[in-house]
Amino acid sequence: MSIENRRIWTPKKKLKIVLESLSSEKSLSEICRREGLSPNLIYQWRKQLLESAQAVFGKKTHGAEDRQTARLTADNQRMRRVIDGIIDHYNHCRLHSALNYLQPAASY
Repeated sequence: MSIENRRIWTPKKKLKIVLESLSSEKSLSEICRREGLSPNLIYQWRKQLLESAQAVFGKKTHGAEDRQTARLTADNQRMRRVIDGIIDHYNHCRLHSALNYLQPAASY
């Protein structure tokens, strides 16, 4: 089968076929004939499903990590605003001895 003639399987359809193949109702060969698939392709989809299923039952720290990332991002933005304010004050408002104690905006 050439690349142009390949069918594109949606994730929903792949899941349906794999779950059907895992059930004992129909044999794998029956499903392959009906769908026009190779058994190797279904085995590959099964492997992908089982590998991704481990992540579902893995550690559930994503929520805590997301909250911590959001808090650190907010702290970072707040600190940047403070630093920007200090730099702005230093460069535009503060009296500079090198400018005969004038503000930079007044001397330029």
